[in-house]
Amino acid sequence: MHHETTPERAPDPEHERPPEPAPPEHGAGPAAAVLGLQQSHGNAWVARAMQRALMRQPDAEQAARQAFVARGPMPAAAGVDFQSATGRGGFNVRYDPATSEEVITLKVGIDFRDGLSVDPATGVVTPNDPGFAAAAASVTARNPGGTPEAIAARVTEVQTDWAWAAQQRTDWQNDYEALIEGAWGGQHHFTADRWDDVYADVRIDVNVHAGLLAGDHCKATVFKDPPGNRQGPGAAVTSTPGNSTAATGSFRSSDITGTGDYLNYSLQFDNNSADLRTATSTSLEAPGDAGPAHLDKLIVDFQRGTPTGGAPIRITGHASTTGDGDQNLRLSRRRAEAVANYLRTHGDKIAGSRITVEAVGTDGAAADERWRRVDIQIGDGRPQVTMAHETGHMFGLRDEYASPAGGISPGAGTGGGIGTPVGHGALAAAMGGGVQTAVFENNDSIMSVGNVVRPQHYATFLEALNSVTTPERFHYGGAGHSPTAIPDLIGPDVVRPPDATPTGVA
Repeated sequence: MHHETTPERAPDPEHERPPEPAPPEHGAGPAAAVLGLQQSHGNAWVARAMQRALMRQPDAEQAARQAFVARGPMPAAAGVDFQSATGRGGFNVRYDPATSEEVITLKVGIDFRDGLSVDPATGVVTPNDPGFAAAAASVTARNPGGTPEAIAARVTEVQTDWAWAAQQRTDWQNDYEALIEGAWGGQHHFTADRWDDVYADVRIDVNVHAGLLAGDHCKATVFKDPPGNRQGPGAAVTSTPGNSTAATGSFRSSDITGTGDYLNYSLQFDNNSADLRTATSTSLEAPGDAGPAHLDKLIVDFQRGTPTGGAPIRITGHASTTGDGDQNLRLSRRRAEAVANYLRTHGDKIAGSRITVEAVGTDGAAADERWRRVDIQIGDGRPQVTMAHETGHMFGLRDEYASPAGGISPGAGTGGGIGTPVGHGALAAAMGGGVQTAVFENNDSIMSVGNVVRPQHYATFLEALNSVTTPERFHYGGAGHSPTAIPDLIGPDVVRPPDATPTGVA
């Protein structure tokens, strides 16, 4: 008889995109520099750089490049407010060729409001937004009656979980600034069309303050609620086309962290069973589904949007520690394969090449029945941070998620049909550098249901950059920071410090 047990081997390593190679270190020889840049920027880029090294740029071209760098911050040191052609959001942009930096400044004014209020005399709990009505009723139900003790308990719960304290406001502002600057800044860079050694690295500067001021790009209301709360008004950004300082937003304080999870799913199996028909969903979204019904929803939600699209799907089988280890390792694999085979064989919406199967047996498990399960991870599996996604709308981007009929519906708002172009799709397609158009597809992208900032999510930053550097234009240059070492095959390698004037082969 088969039981739950211990694995014979460690889990496979996570399947992640390999990191971009680091630029060559100062002092490395020209050959090492060339190899490093071939790996990070491609043979064509290196070939053009080498050609300039050997042929030398004409004096006129040198003069034009130097004149561009000497222009100083563009269009001015204070930058200029900008709204994308998408008609969404707005931000301030400036480019300084001396530091190779495009600075995106976002000013957000916050109206901090309590989610619930309570009358200390009567204990009546009032929602400060209709979306919190159920939460108000729950607080009352947990502390019923009109006794002084019940009233005091309701007052304490509301003041603790639903009312802002001064330090909490400050902490929320600081956390939001750090979140957006880290999540959105420095993810990709741009290269000038005319000169391969003139770049634009993107720095995000978020200015969040209490109160609504003239010139704020977004005026937002943030309701206080407890961490992990899933009740209340949905997060939203509303924009005014043609006005870069007229966006409004409505959020909950819990939106600074993830409250939903549309990238991780689980099915729990019976003891000593790999029968999918008797498995039950324990996923945060759509719990209680029968195994096949739950997988049918995932097939609908995570079908690919393009012939080469579709997020990777990692399926991991587990077992509880009850019984023999070797047999339970095999049982965990049968469970994982049952899920994988169902996804592979029910229609052509989930390509088998997207699926990775792993069996870990009782690795990290206990005798608890919750370990008799299969986990299904979409993409990198990081639950979306709502405020990071919503700030993408302030940057001018549209949604990329979809809510097809028959799925779990990762979002209800402005998602479109899977595979159809999104509002910033044309901008993405015009970025150059191999960037493809953006379409609706549920995956781990930040404007879909994840957190990954992909090249298309810098489309409005490139649009803004080209608006202030005209007549010179830039295109997509690659992931991460621009190269800091450019090989000169005639002289020694030239190293450009991150904040110095770009130098290269002349």
